[in-house]
Amino acid sequence: MISIVIFFIVAIVISSGGIGPQKIGFKYWKKPGAFADSINGVAKTFVIAGTLYAGTEMVGITAGESGNPRRDVPRAIRQVFWRILIFYVGMMFFIGILIPYNDPNLLAAGSRTARSPLTIALLNAGIEPAASLINGLIVISVISAGNSSLYVASRSLLFMSRNGKAPKFLGRTNKHGVPWVALLFSNFFACIAFISQSSGGGTVYNALITLSGG
Repeated sequence: MISIVIFFIVAIVISSGGIGPQKIGFKYWKKPGAFADSINGVAKTFVIAGTLYAGTEMVGITAGESGNPRRDVPRAIRQVFWRILIFYVGMMFFIGILIPYNDPNLLAAGSRTARSPLTIALLNAGIEPAASLINGLIVISVISAGNSSLYVASRSLLFMSRNGKAPKFLGRTNKHGVPWVALLFSNFFACIAFISQSSGGGTVYNALITLSGG
């Protein structure tokens, strides 16, 4: 969160011309345009937003292992609104100012990999060390998100197994109560990440986003 706040400050300086080769302002909102793809672009954004909202069930799942769910769950829910408003909406606002939607470094259907919009914005401004730092933070964030996803997936499989909705072997736990079988089973599907090495990785990614956001 600290790094995102720092990025907001740097983005304001870049946009105003304090850093980088030129003053950007809101010129990308005019050319190529903020809503150049009309309703199609808005619809695609809602699909991706729906995918991101899929993580909210984590609050309910972690409540079962919380030391004080009566206190912790309401606190976590109250934080969701502010995090979405400040970090999600704020991030999209500054990214929309600093780079155009048709930047060639962004993910496209035929892309194998894509740079982070934050990295692109900092590289365009000539701040290469900060861009490398952002990449490092992204790696840490991805590991954290992956860890959270494995937690939710393994606990969900454990619950389903014990309620007869999944094979019983998925409900096995060690002496500490960790569902290790369900965890290994969930990790198996993490191999789908290797699709990014394919020439059609962008197409597969868009298909997965569409399925999960629908």
